[in-house]
Amino acid sequence: MSSPPITAYRWIGAIALLGVLISALAYHYSQSREEAGLRAHFEHLAHDRVLRLQGALDQTLTVLTSLRGLFDASQEVTRDEFKVMTAPMLERTPDIMALNWAPKVMHSERQRIEQRLRGEGYAAQGLFDVSADALNPHPAAERPLYFPVIYSEPETRNRRAIGLDPYARPENRAAMEAAMRSGKPWSTPPFALVQDPKGYLAVAVYQPVFQPGWPLTTAAMREAALRGFVILVLRPGALIENTLHKLAPIGLDKQLLDGRGHLIHHHFSRLSPPSIRSAEPLRRDDALAIPGGVWSVRVSATEGFHQQAGGNESPVVLATALLLTALVTLFLTLLARQNRRQAELAESLAESEARFRQLAENIEAVFWINTPGWQRVLYISPAYERIWGRSAASLYAQGMDWFDAVLPEDRPALLEKLPNKTSGDWQTIEFPPYRIRRPDGGIRWIAARSYSIHDERGRIVRVAGIAEDISERHAYQAHLEDLAHYDPLTHLPNRRLLADRMQQALVHAHRGGQWLAICVLDLDGFKPVNDRHGHKMGDQLLISVARRLQDSVRGDDTVARLGGDEFVLLLGGLDSLKEVDETLARLLLSIASPHGLVEPPIILSASIGITLYPNDAGDADTLLRHADHAMYLAKEAGKNRYQLFSPALEPREQNNGSAWQTE
Repeated sequence: MSSPPITAYRWIGAIALLGVLISALAYHYSQSREEAGLRAHFEHLAHDRVLRLQGALDQTLTVLTSLRGLFDASQEVTRDEFKVMTAPMLERTPDIMALNWAPKVMHSERQRIEQRLRGEGYAAQGLFDVSADALNPHPAAERPLYFPVIYSEPETRNRRAIGLDPYARPENRAAMEAAMRSGKPWSTPPFALVQDPKGYLAVAVYQPVFQPGWPLTTAAMREAALRGFVILVLRPGALIENTLHKLAPIGLDKQLLDGRGHLIHHHFSRLSPPSIRSAEPLRRDDALAIPGGVWSVRVSATEGFHQQAGGNESPVVLATALLLTALVTLFLTLLARQNRRQAELAESLAESEARFRQLAENIEAVFWINTPGWQRVLYISPAYERIWGRSAASLYAQGMDWFDAVLPEDRPALLEKLPNKTSGDWQTIEFPPYRIRRPDGGIRWIAARSYSIHDERGRIVRVAGIAEDISERHAYQAHLEDLAHYDPLTHLPNRRLLADRMQQALVHAHRGGQWLAICVLDLDGFKPVNDRHGHKMGDQLLISVARRLQDSVRGDDTVARLGGDEFVLLLGGLDSLKEVDETLARLLLSIASPHGLVEPPIILSASIGITLYPNDAGDADTLLRHADHAMYLAKEAGKNRYQLFSPALEPREQNNGSAWQTE
């Protein structure tokens, strides 16, 4: 048997090289798609968990605004008033360990405060400090200034904390002084609680309360005007466990770290096995904003996540492609050794090409082969007609026909990537994502990359590439952006978007010389309805209320949901109180109309607190706090009404009708 000619080996080598290249391309594409899908799934789940934690934390911190409003409205708040105010807050936010009031007490007032507390049955040893582990209380050392806890709710589990002066601890003192200087809430590092030293570590958030009407321009002015602190004691570990325990296990390991990277709480995956691979690539750190600082939530994929969400498509594709390439190569070698004529060799090459086409045509992306000058298409897979909506014949006739579908604004970026020479040392081109317009007017997002094919002399003889339709992935990314700014249940603006809308509305009202009404609306009796009909019906009721609110205001007004059954409305462009009165009366009537979600229909009402800018010339946080305080006054006055905030009146005067209100 004669040896086959050298050209036969070259043909075999070329086909084998092409098969290996196609195998590599198919494997790379399949692996990239698997990895991209797994990463997108991980990113979505991790982002969702962090958003839930941030939302739960933000919802918990709103109570500070309400309590500050209580002390802003009254120079003397009794223990019973504090208890009544905090009871619904603690019911709505079970993650709160304690809500405290700690007034500023000078050394000369210490004996009077201790006698008062003992007379009420608290703090038998007077004002006291505790050790760092919270196990050893002792009388407070003499010092010029104290901030003792005199009110603490719920009292049943926090009675031991009454009389404690947190100002003695260095970490508490640093947070309290930062809050006093800035005029904003400030949090401490984690610490042990005197009422539960062996439990979860806690964090205290200090909200400064100032004398009403005193100037607060500088830090020195704020220090002079300081009345005391409203203190929110929160256990981050309990917050995480309460927020995430109701969700199905998905194989994610969560670690809460403080600003120095120290571990606060570790929430292990409930999906087995919970171990994390060495150098795990699916890991991300997300910021968790807290007053006065930033924590970090580190989310990592576990072995259980990979087993549940992973796949084995890419190894199967690679094995299949390499097996096919080996078979074709072996077949051509046998043909060459049998000294078949050139026609038989051409026939085998045609068969090899058919096998190649079968592989290329079974992938969802467009696979193509061009001449080095990019002006003539040698092969295009059927996916081109499905994605571009153009015929393959027109592309074979005009090699740049695909480029005519690219939107004009995306063409310059593509042209910059195209090589202007037929020879060179480039290996791969990653094109930036671009858009095409189909003949039916539809827009598709495309991600493409190309690879150069060289001959034995190193010259580029072909250009191969893959173009993938990423429209669904792009739409999904846009959906994630939507989740960051809108409430997922009612699709109303969330707290983050509300802050931006409110700043714009304040600027517009200031320039236009008109009133801006800031309204805080809370549903009356929503919890009994939710308990009776279930959370799903409660969600449907919130959606119904959201639609009615939107239908009752103008198109350029804002309706936002803060969480639970609490909404905020921004009504701009107002010239008279009559407009406010008519709008809010219409809102109350709309909400009070029966909701035909079940039989019999659900009937509920709402309480609304309003403050008017620029009559109330505070900043955004102050305006919301005033409106929230007015809303609580509306509830105390009998509900199903609205109450205008008036800083000049005492709460009792407002409840008796001295302030502007209606039913």
